[in-house]
Amino acid sequence: MHQGMKARLAVAAVGVALLAGGCSGSASDEASSNGGGDSEALRIGVTAPQTGPYALYGKEQIAGVQFAVDQANANGGVDGRKVELKIADDLGTAEGAIAVSQRMTQRDGIKFLTGMVSSPEIAAVAPKLESLGAVMIGVQALSNDFTGKDCTPNFFRTTMSARVDMNGIAAFMKDHPEIKEWDTLGADYSFGQDSAAGVKAVAEELGVKVNKQLLAPLGTTDFGSYISQLTGRGGLIVANAGSDAVSFFKQAKQFGLLEKYDLVMSDAGMHSSVLEAIGDPSMEGVWATTNWEPRLDSEANVEFVKAYTEKVGTPPTTNVGNSYVAMQFLFAAVTKAKSVDPLKVREAMNGLTFDSINGELTMSADDHQIKAPMYVAQVTKGEDGKLGLDPSFVVPASVNNPEPDPACNMK
Repeated sequence: MHQGMKARLAVAAVGVALLAGGCSGSASDEASSNGGGDSEALRIGVTAPQTGPYALYGKEQIAGVQFAVDQANANGGVDGRKVELKIADDLGTAEGAIAVSQRMTQRDGIKFLTGMVSSPEIAAVAPKLESLGAVMIGVQALSNDFTGKDCTPNFFRTTMSARVDMNGIAAFMKDHPEIKEWDTLGADYSFGQDSAAGVKAVAEELGVKVNKQLLAPLGTTDFGSYISQLTGRGGLIVANAGSDAVSFFKQAKQFGLLEKYDLVMSDAGMHSSVLEAIGDPSMEGVWATTNWEPRLDSEANVEFVKAYTEKVGTPPTTNVGNSYVAMQFLFAAVTKAKSVDPLKVREAMNGLTFDSINGELTMSADDHQIKAPMYVAQVTKGEDGKLGLDPSFVVPASVNNPEPDPACNMK
């Protein structure tokens, strides 16, 4: 398989100084990293699923936010303000996301939200953000609509959209012209549907063939009937995440499916925690699209990984790093605004350029999609002998999101 050069990013210092802070926090709605209710504090609500297919992702997002908050408080806060954190389980459902968001904003006075994993959760809450007087930072859901036709002034995304992701996949497919035909399998909602449609469009542009395109319901545990339909020829792109991705890849290995393909790629679903849960050393060689990985070797990222590992005892997972970048964005905006008023912070976020563990990033003022590099990483053995994702194929922001989504009209 193709081996790209090791990703090297020239990164400025981390926006939040890397000092050892605690990484703790209850999963209950009553959890708070500080007591208080100080009106001048920066108060953040993490509404994340802790049950269901995406429960692991939710817990990782909580860990990333908690670590950033603890670091900030250990260094005197953000712009001199204490940071308070409240955590709640939104059950991974639209109904749960609405209920928790309303409770946090209306009862608890929290105006900055993050943590939702799936597109249905965000789709339910994003249209209500302005009436709730809250700003949300999206870290995982890929739906184009949030930074496209359904964009809102109060929603910002610090990770890739399906549109950005597919531009990166297109660059990778162009770099592998030897793959003349593709199969796809994905979750049967916007994530998997957008991935399948994008692959088909790219394949038509490149003049290559798409064979099977299968969609499985979210929460599928037995993929046998889907595996039996896949051709095993050329390349396979899998748009499943969380426990669905774990179940599919475990069963695919049992059936010997992956070995039949010349190239296998996970579309935004092969996070480091998923790879660990699969627990199969023969996963080496699989590719995955990703926003960030702990193996990025910039100075700022190395320092972050070291600090997190020393405090928590395990390296940060993909979702921990993504959530940490979201907090770097929020902290930089609060510092620029010199306020925790959501309208002033929202204004500071528009067009904001800030330093992060993923390099210098810029938030588009036109569609609120982060302009950032993405990676197609390959599963390889690290120096410790463990499997991890090597972000060797780098897709710069100028390629993966060269212009704002024309479907977005903030007015």
